Amino acid sequence: MLTQERVRELFDYREDGELIRRVTRSHNARAGEPAGSMTDRGYKAIHIDNGRYWLHRVIFLWHYGYLPENCVDHIDQNNSNNRIENLREASKSCNGRNSKLRVDSVSFVTGVTWSKRYNRWDSRIKLITGVKYLGRFDDIVEAAAYRLAAEQCLGWEGCHSSTSAYLYMRKYLESKHDDTNRTGLTTSEVT
Repeated sequence: MLTQERVRELFDYREDGELIRRVTRSHNARAGEPAGSMTDRGYKAIHIDNGRYWLHRVIFLWHYGYLPENCVDHIDQNNSNNRIENLREASKSCNGRNSKLRVDSVSFVTGVTWSKRYNRWDSRIKLITGVKYLGRFDDIVEAAAYRLAAEQCLGWEGCHSSTSAYLYMRKYLESKHDDTNRTGLTTSEVT
């Protein structure tokens, strides 16, 4: 079984999320070089003592001293960003929820789609039992808010702050706050 002691014996961690080899193992694995190679799944993998591991899991072990039974999730959804502050232990369902948007998304919110038939925004959320329809809305902000509310009602703990609905609503509220500040009114005049 791979241990933190063994990993720290073989590698140093660099702030940019790389593991740097401390010892030369072969002509392809020299001391001072970054460890791991990219796979077709978009993750780096590494061989240690006849075992193959995902680099982000080894970095997690290097820092925290254990390999979680659950997944190690890339918070920003960038599989090559293995900085420790971008990695967190997450359940399989949370890890699955923190996935990239479809490339054809027009709403930029998972579960919020444009209905050409009704010229309105549909909001849905996927459950274990199937898809739950949340409603049809004139305003994309309202559709995203319903999606976020459904996520919170389901208790998506630990991954709620990285869902596209959360990020969309945060950006929307920040822009509204900025608009209020640009009017020249003081906070006391606004409230």
